[in-house]
Amino acid sequence: MPRAKSKSTSRSRSKGRSSGHKRAHGLARGRVAKSKPRTSRERALLKSLERKHKSKDARGSLTRGWSIDKPSRLSERRAIAAKCSNVSECFMDPANLKYVVCARNSCVPDPRGTLEAY
Repeated sequence: MPRAKSKSTSRSRSKGRSSGHKRAHGLARGRVAKSKPRTSRERALLKSLERKHKSKDARGSLTRGWSIDKPSRLSERRAIAAKCSNVSECFMDPANLKYVVCARNSCVPDPRGTLEAY
């Protein structure tokens, strides 16, 4: 007479792991597997990100390098305000020294700064 499989035999095959614990096969410790998008919102977000990266024909943006050349600290902005005779040329908001248009250590308006200020 053949024996029927019991639930206790299936538990013994789990090799000591609890049923709630899942482990990704083939991954080293600490690495996370990239999962497929589960919802339509996630799929749409991934598609829009792919389109943004593919649509750029130029090598960089029009303001490329401005984050390095701009006077980011208040002390640098004050130095420009003291050095340049016409402060309104270098700042869109000269009273608060905000929206910098001129590059660091110069009094000439930079087109990259103008684009970033708007």
